[in-house]
Amino acid sequence: MCIRDSLVVGRTEQGIALFSDSERQSTEFSQLVYHEALLVPALLLADRIERVLVIGSGEGVVSQLAVSAGATHVDHVDIDREAVRMSAQHLPYGYTTDELRRAESSFGPITMHYCDGQEFVDRCTTAYDIVVVDLPDERTAPAQHNRLYELDFLKSCRDIGGVVVSQAGCPTLWRNESLRSSWQRFHETFDTCLLYTSRCV
Repeated sequence: MCIRDSLVVGRTEQGIALFSDSERQSTEFSQLVYHEALLVPALLLADRIERVLVIGSGEGVVSQLAVSAGATHVDHVDIDREAVRMSAQHLPYGYTTDELRRAESSFGPITMHYCDGQEFVDRCTTAYDIVVVDLPDERTAPAQHNRLYELDFLKSCRDIGGVVVSQAGCPTLWRNESLRSSWQRFHETFDTCLLYTSRCV
């Protein structure tokens, strides 16, 4: 087990797992199902798959999947350098430490940026075929990442992305409030919206 402030990597019944603020973010056994469900619909909807922006998704799996699908340039943005490096060091999926080191040096198709997602998008002057927003679930209580679920951020992503995709809550009855809110915001921002759900067991 590895612990850093609110981040924990430990062994569970679903293999090695990543937790943030006591919330499970990904597990060894289900992470591929989750990350494919997030990215593959966007891959199918995009006109091309050359430039991809990934915001969050600190494990690195989405960036790797984008490259495997044909992306030639992936900008990966995460605010927490220590969390990304801890994931690369301790998780058996996503970036290895060598892969992350190359991404941090912009050596290869993935470039790692340690900064705030909103700030990166606001100063962005290039367009992306796909923008992926993969953050911890939106909280009902105040949380710094909640603003990256709001209308202003979605509109900023729309302005630079051909296809914008985000994970958004859970359809189960007792956790669907954030999903409903996200669905409404997407409809207020985009002409075409599609909902894709998957179940990780």
